[in-house]
Amino acid sequence: GLEEENEAWGTGNLAKIRAYGGPTLIIHGAEDALISVAEARALYAASPAPDKILIEVPDAGHNDLFYHDTEGYLAAVAALTATVRAAGCN
Repeated sequence: GLEEENEAWGTGNLAKIRAYGGPTLIIHGAEDALISVAEARALYAASPAPDKILIEVPDAGHNDLFYHDTEGYLAAVAALTATVRAAGCN
């Protein structure tokens, strides 16, 4: 599972996201062949943040999220930025 893979690669992403409660945005390509969309879902589920968003971009892979949904991507980043500013997290 994700925890074992994170330990093997040394990324520890599950532990990191569990320790962070601030606004969280995860954008992931539904067709990502490098990192499974299941891992993005696991990170989202593990996040304790009350303000968290997971966006799965249809037909997108690992490095082409922006091209598949430029408007959605920019809107999500703008919304996160506004949330962070409003919360004084900057």
